[in-house]
Amino acid sequence: MFLIIGLGNPGSQYVNNRHNIGFKIIDSLAISLDFSLQNYKYKFNAEYTRINFNFLDLHLKENNSDIELNYKSSNLIKTNSISKKKPFKKDLILIKPLTFMNNSGIAVLKFFNYYKDNIEGILVIHDDTDINFGFLKFKHNGSSGGHKGLESIIKSLNSNKFDRLRFGVGKPQLNIDLADYVLSDFSGNEMKVLNLLIDLAVDSIKKYIIFGIEHVMNFYNKKNLLL
Repeated sequence: MFLIIGLGNPGSQYVNNRHNIGFKIIDSLAISLDFSLQNYKYKFNAEYTRINFNFLDLHLKENNSDIELNYKSSNLIKTNSISKKKPFKKDLILIKPLTFMNNSGIAVLKFFNYYKDNIEGILVIHDDTDINFGFLKFKHNGSSGGHKGLESIIKSLNSNKFDRLRFGVGKPQLNIDLADYVLSDFSGNEMKVLNLLIDLAVDSIKKYIIFGIEHVMNFYNKKNLLL
């Protein structure tokens, strides 16, 4: 089982904020797995759902480096003639904490304690001003980097041993406060490509679940997704 946690703030006024990219990616991941957003449940101060990530025929290239995910039919299409078949099934708990960003750890801790005997991985999705827009970076463990949502999770879990998907939002101009910047909407030019980047983030999460953190770190961390 994987806990996949998207960070953000509840409320319509925050929907398109840079700080809410975690919510957007979680919603898009759920939709790609044929989940209706109207069916989210509420528990532990969060919206959540449990989804079975089921690939009955998993085709893996020998070096695991070149795959295409077919989300609608829930299988992997092999991209060369050398492949292996094996069953693959994982339970995903998709979580959107509703405690506001700075208290995200309150909800995460409750889910962790409830499912802890079955958890094999935790992935937290969040905005990152230290990464340029157009880049995704995975990280294994480590500090919060000043991100208040991560700080709350680390404090609540009393551990920094969880994975992160960092979505680059870039830095503000010199005359704009950082807090104001992340609580503002993506620019018009950014909105033109945001859905593409979200789709690529969803793709990266599925590869993370299948192949693990090292694979996606190597594949995505230095890649400009807009080129």
